[in-house]
Amino acid sequence: MRYNSISGSVKGVSFSDTLFTNLASDDSLFIPESIPALNLDEMISLRGLSLVDLGTTIMSYFLDDINRSKLKKIISESINFPIPMRFVDSYLLAELFHGPTLSFKDIAARVLSRLMSYYLSRDNQKVNILVATSGDTGGAIAHAFSSIKNINVIILFPKGRVSDMQFEQLTNVGENVHSMEVDGSFDDCQSLAKHAFNDSRLHNLSLMSANSINIGRLLPQIIYHAYVSLHKPADYNTHVIPSGNLGNATACLIVKLMGFPIGKIVLSVNGNDTMAKYMITGIYTPRKSKKTFSTAMDVGNPNNFPRFSYLNDHNFMKIKNTTKVISVSDSQCIATIKDVYKKYGYILDPHTSVAWSAAKTLKIKNPVIYATASPNKFIQEISNQCEINIKNYNKINKSKPRYKSIGNTYDIFSKLLLELL
Repeated sequence: MRYNSISGSVKGVSFSDTLFTNLASDDSLFIPESIPALNLDEMISLRGLSLVDLGTTIMSYFLDDINRSKLKKIISESINFPIPMRFVDSYLLAELFHGPTLSFKDIAARVLSRLMSYYLSRDNQKVNILVATSGDTGGAIAHAFSSIKNINVIILFPKGRVSDMQFEQLTNVGENVHSMEVDGSFDDCQSLAKHAFNDSRLHNLSLMSANSINIGRLLPQIIYHAYVSLHKPADYNTHVIPSGNLGNATACLIVKLMGFPIGKIVLSVNGNDTMAKYMITGIYTPRKSKKTFSTAMDVGNPNNFPRFSYLNDHNFMKIKNTTKVISVSDSQCIATIKDVYKKYGYILDPHTSVAWSAAKTLKIKNPVIYATASPNKFIQEISNQCEINIKNYNKINKSKPRYKSIGNTYDIFSKLLLELL
């Protein structure tokens, strides 16, 4: 497998080269040159595999420069926790949050960190990673890369827009991880990062991304989508995904295109409804993000929209035929958490609640819902808004948080980068 840029002017790049490249030289995202279509016999052979063996098999289709035994070792070390499938009434929840930071992003972040470590050790190289986060990505990256040699990590997160536990995960990390609280929104954080990547004055810092613009962060997400599709009952065909930057949605689409049993893809978004508006008008118009109860999805300009569109042949009608998008308000999200707890004793986090609410509003029969975070990450928020007491909560670290507060000014940020690195 080789990789091309979405614009098409860069072609035939190896996976390892894309892994350490933010964007192609034409400033567009990398995408696999083709999506392997599995035949019926191949699909049947995958059904009995363990999570690690399944992940190794399907990732091997996309990685051209690492042998299978090393890849299996990386995946077994990365995904060393289960992905339970839990029925709550007629809803099937795929609990993706049993990793160390209680978020589905642990899966991709841990695979990414170990892939990078493998290639850096092989080639005796060092890199500096720059990440903008709306919440869960940063914590997962911070944990996955903490204390890994040859890698420094800079994480930008929006002031006052992450949960208490997300803040702890971002600021109690190894010395190689530098967390910065930005006085602005996630979009502002993302803008600072993109500016730094394109700043010729910083090229000698070897800055790279670990957000889902990096194909190495996106691809590991196909593992759990494939696993879920093979372990759900046959009559559970609609997959409902809490959506922010569209990385999760794009990975699900890749798995669907490979031939895995996935029917309609429903993207549930919060008040940041760029994709919902697009599905009505056919015109993609990025918007400034706004703060909601489901903070990790507060994205007004999803990074992976170009990939999602590309995989649908940039055909609006094709997207409408395979995908549905619904926006869920904070009041709906909160009411859903209360209702599900009252009826079933199950606590949804604010992001999974958006997906549940979307499935209920659309009256989907037998939905598969991706539970992307543990309610334990949102203790105070759920307690305050939903009047539910969550007792199973342990602080990660009682030490003083380590981070810098910075203004939303690129000149200040770029000078700080030069001082740090």
